[in-house]
Amino acid sequence: MPPRPLAAPRQRSFDELEIPLRDVTFCAVDLETTSGSWKTGEIVEIGAIKSRGGETLGTFETFVQPSVDLPVEIQLLTGITPIMLSDALPLPAVLPAFVEFCGTSVFVAHNARFDKSFLDAACRRLDYEISAAPIVDTVRLARRILRNEVRSCGLASLSRHFQTAHKPCHRAFPDAAACLEVLWALIERGAAYGITTLADLLQIQSVRSNPHFEKVKLARSLPTTRGVYVFENAQREVIYVGKAANLRARVRSYFTADERKRMGDLRAEIDSVRVRHCGTDVEAAAVEARLIERYSPRYNRAGVRRRAPVYLKLTDDRHPRIAVSKTHRDDGSTYIGPFSSTARARSAAGTLSGLHGLRTCTLRLNGTPHEPCALYAIGSCHGPCTGRDTTRLR
Repeated sequence: MPPRPLAAPRQRSFDELEIPLRDVTFCAVDLETTSGSWKTGEIVEIGAIKSRGGETLGTFETFVQPSVDLPVEIQLLTGITPIMLSDALPLPAVLPAFVEFCGTSVFVAHNARFDKSFLDAACRRLDYEISAAPIVDTVRLARRILRNEVRSCGLASLSRHFQTAHKPCHRAFPDAAACLEVLWALIERGAAYGITTLADLLQIQSVRSNPHFEKVKLARSLPTTRGVYVFENAQREVIYVGKAANLRARVRSYFTADERKRMGDLRAEIDSVRVRHCGTDVEAAAVEARLIERYSPRYNRAGVRRRAPVYLKLTDDRHPRIAVSKTHRDDGSTYIGPFSSTARARSAAGTLSGLHGLRTCTLRLNGTPHEPCALYAIGSCHGPCTGRDTTRLR
C-alpha cells in the first residue's frame, strides 16, 4: 500500500505556538545535493535527528540514488562517490519514510531555505502536500542572538564557538547533528532575551537588523497579562505610555517587530519599562489615559493627530431635532458631549432621536407640506413635514 501523503498545510495560530521550548519536538535536517539549486539539482543524502528537551528521539540517515551523474566537485566537497550511491534507493522510495520521520515536528536547518526548497520540490514532484510545520533557521537565529560574538554564522564557525560534539563535514547526518547542538546552545543563550516559547523563537529569528535589539531584554521579566506599560529614558522621564493584552509580547515587539519609522527614535531613548496589571480592557484604557494626562509623554503626542471634540445640540424650533455641533457655546442651548468623532456623535443622535420621537431630517419646515419619508411610514417619526401635526414637542 502506498504511503499516505501529508495532510494539507495549515497555518498554525499564535496560541498553538505558545508552547514552552522544552516541550517542542525539533527535527534538524541536512541534505547533500548535486548542485546548489533545487531547479537543477537532486538530493543524494539525507540526514536528520529528532529531539525534544535535549533528548534524542530518533535519527534518519540514508543515501539517495540520483538520476544524474554526481559532479566531481560534489565528490571532492562531500567525499561521497558514485560507488557509495550504487545500492541507494531513489528518492520516490526514500521520501515517504523521511516524511513519516519528520511528522509535525519543527523543521530545523542551517540556511533552512536551501534544504526546504529541495524537499518542497520533491514533494510537489511526487504529489505530496508540502509540510506547514514551523521552520527554524539557525543562521538567522545566530545573527540575532550572537550578533557581535562571532565573525561568521557558518555552521563550522558556530560549531567551534559552542564546542559541539558533532563536527560539520559536508555530510548530511554529522551536519544535522551539529545543527541541532547549535540550536540548543542558541536557545540557552536566548533565554537572556526572554525566549521561552516556540512563538518567541520564531519571532526573534524574523527580526530585521536594528541597533537596539539588545533592549529586547527589558521584556524578559514582564508578565503576559493585560495592563499598561510605561517607557522611561535614562533621566527617568516618562516618554511613552501604552496598553496591551499581553505586556511582555507588546513590549518585546518594539524591538523585534515594530517597523514604524518614528519608533526608531523611541527605541533609542528607552532605558527602562514599568508595567501595571489591569483586569479588563476598560481599566487598561482608563489607566493609560490618566497616565498620559499626568506625564504628557513626548512620543504619545508625536505623530498623533488630535481631533477637535464635537457635541450634540437640540435645535430651538417648533419641531426640534438633534444636530451635530463643532462648537459648545454659552447660548442657553442644550448640548450633549463631547464626542471624539462626528461618526460617534451622529450614532448617538440617531439613538436619542428614536427614544424621544424627534425628527432626524434636515428639512426647513416653513409650513409647506412635504412627502413624508420612510421613517414616518414605520412610525419612527411623527411627520411634522406633512403639515398634519403642529404640536410642539417638549
